[in-house]
Amino acid sequence: MVSVTVGLTPDEALALAQFVKRSLFDTYREFANDEEEARLILAAVDNLREGLAAESFTPPMKSPLAAPSQPPRRKRRMGSSP
Repeated sequence: MVSVTVGLTPDEALALAQFVKRSLFDTYREFANDEEEARLILAAVDNLREGLAAESFTPPMKSPLAAPSQPPRRKRRMGSSP
């Protein structure tokens, strides 16, 4: 096991937590030499995510129950048809 200690500002830690939350396996696979290396990257990023969460840097998740945001309604001009 290798332990890595880094110093991050709170903003950097939150930004990194957001990045690892949004990262997908396809991203790792694109930059890895092969599938095995991509899985190793995924495992390392999962450990990083857990470390950030242990320090209370867990980005908020959008609730799946939240209502989808609605685009603003366009105002109709007087005299124009709908």
